[in-house]
Amino acid sequence: MSTNHEAVAALPVLGAADKALVRAMATRRFVYCLDTSESVTNFVAVDPNAGTLPLYLLQNSVLFQFDPLDTTTPNDGITCLVTSDGKRYKVGDKTAFIGLLAFSDISGQIAPGQIPNPSAATLGGVKSLAAVSHKWISQIGADGQPLATQPAAGDLSNGTTGSNAVVLNTAPTIASPIINSGAITDLTALSLRSVSAFDLTLAATESLSAAHTLSFVVNNADRAVNLGGGLTLAGALTTFGAFSSTFTMTGATAVTFPTAGTLATIAGVEALTNKTVNGNTFTSGTYTLTGGAGKTFTFSNSLTVAGTDGTTLTFQGTDTYVGRATTDTLTNKTLSGAGNTITNVSLVTGVTGNLPVTNLNSGTSASSATFWRGDGTWGAPATGVLDGAFGLRNRVINPSGQINQAGSGTAANVTYWFDQWVHLNQFNPITPSQLTNVENGTPFMMRVTQSDVSAQRFGVLQPLLSANIIDVRGQTVTLSARVRMSASTTLRYAIVEWTGTADAVTLNIVNNWTSTTYTPANFFIGTTTTVVVTGSTALTANALATVSLSGVVSGAMNNLHVFFWTDSAQAQNVTLDIGKVQLEVALTATPLAFRSLADELALCQVFSRVYDSSAGAAGAASTTGRSFIRYIFPAPMRATPLISFIGTGNFSITDDYATNYDAATPTDGGSTSLTAYGGRVDVNGFTGLTVGRVYFGKAGTGTRAILFNSRL
Repeated sequence: MSTNHEAVAALPVLGAADKALVRAMATRRFVYCLDTSESVTNFVAVDPNAGTLPLYLLQNSVLFQFDPLDTTTPNDGITCLVTSDGKRYKVGDKTAFIGLLAFSDISGQIAPGQIPNPSAATLGGVKSLAAVSHKWISQIGADGQPLATQPAAGDLSNGTTGSNAVVLNTAPTIASPIINSGAITDLTALSLRSVSAFDLTLAATESLSAAHTLSFVVNNADRAVNLGGGLTLAGALTTFGAFSSTFTMTGATAVTFPTAGTLATIAGVEALTNKTVNGNTFTSGTYTLTGGAGKTFTFSNSLTVAGTDGTTLTFQGTDTYVGRATTDTLTNKTLSGAGNTITNVSLVTGVTGNLPVTNLNSGTSASSATFWRGDGTWGAPATGVLDGAFGLRNRVINPSGQINQAGSGTAANVTYWFDQWVHLNQFNPITPSQLTNVENGTPFMMRVTQSDVSAQRFGVLQPLLSANIIDVRGQTVTLSARVRMSASTTLRYAIVEWTGTADAVTLNIVNNWTSTTYTPANFFIGTTTTVVVTGSTALTANALATVSLSGVVSGAMNNLHVFFWTDSAQAQNVTLDIGKVQLEVALTATPLAFRSLADELALCQVFSRVYDSSAGAAGAASTTGRSFIRYIFPAPMRATPLISFIGTGNFSITDDYATNYDAATPTDGGSTSLTAYGGRVDVNGFTGLTVGRVYFGKAGTGTRAILFNSRL
């Protein structure tokens, strides 16, 4: 079907312009140009109002087209641009380039008239010339025409005879000749010129009675004959093996070789058999006398081993001597630790007495008020106490997401879902859900699914009530949790102070999701926030891990935030699981402080309560469509709550005549008498009520309920 230009609807001829359509058309249909100095990573592509984005970006004379299916290609500024909100624009074929064309981009043929003629200084076109026997190209004319001529004999540098045959001088001097075949005969001498300009002459001085051949066989390898004197052989000298043989004579020498056997050397290591060594003195080097099995060394007198320092070692005839590497028992021996190193000593069975304090980190910071820590330092024990009837060693409420009174569907940025947990997203809503029986000891976990098509960062945060955390000023606190992600990536976590007015906190503490500097005014907001400590852990996909970090809280803290978030933008359907979150006054993490379901729910209901219509006490109708219901809280909330209707279905009441009335879309009728302890709630949306008649709350349908909200 045909489609009109978007300008037809946005700018009608007979009507007022539609600004929304004009804005959408300008955003989507016009190419957005980026200056060379502008960074695409600072550009937000999606119009927050129209929801549209440019189909093309232009930078450096290159046109980039939006690719809605690509979520992974990195930004290189050449083939792909990635905007601040993760949208990817990519170069298509060569028609996307606006700059000059290369010759490879041109099709067709150039016309002859477009080619210049050559000259002595410039290039130009040259015509072809068919090959002609005995002719060469002698020149190329200025019109590009080559000229072929046949060379004359005089053109040759070495001359010719009258018969046009090229000959050399009858007694030539040949420089560096190469003779590859044939035989040279009738020579009486052959001289080889050395590098020092002297000749080595091979001469036949013997009068032969017949022709003989002197053959050199090198066995297919490089060889050298080095004669330092005469070589006279009365018979054959034959050697075997792949190694060289050297005979060094220092004088007239007569050596008789045995007819068989192996000769021993002076400095080599050989085994002598059936030899007698007499009158020898071992004067240097290292010597070892080794006897075979069952052999005995016999000395006719005492054996003395003397060193160069004059020390004498005398063996006694009745003692047993131990070896250095053997396992033996020593008796009545004293080993001094001052001059010896003793290893592999068991601290359980091999040491008695008390270890001196100075042997542990030199005793630095050791006192009656400190203890030795596992990280090799002395530290003071935690001074935290249990606060309140429910026990607040763990200052985090609902640490595993077991309580979820009001959350449903997706969660937009800065939205409560699980009780006391706020979801922060870089761009678009995510989808929370609850996990059960994840592992032994972890019955519940919160799951956050990155459900948006565009990759983004996201996380969860819990603000802690000032009354529940103000006592930890100046103390070391430790944050720990059990975590998991479906992708191998890095998870970050932090403890952040709020130093502004107590309980008037800012929940969205992220200033710039893409910053890698985790300080105020960079990643975190810069107003009334102080970062206690941040940490990170590289997680393996689908593997549970325990993370923790510790830091000292300042004296200016009024509230604390605990925050977990993904270090990088995550693709669609990546999940983050968090449970057993604990913030405690401690130097290191301890096991989760477990609270009963009733205690955990009571802590959550200080901040929010959800009641359906059956929980309300009697009230009266003020109009035919409005009745009030009275709610009394079993314990006070943090502050006077706001109310809203959540869920689907009917909010129902009944009168003493057993007639039921349902409000399918109930609204707040102006509930002005509520306090932290409860009060009157006026409900609009009924029909047919009798003014002044008493009505009672009854069970409605579906999940329709009232949310009483006094969250931070």
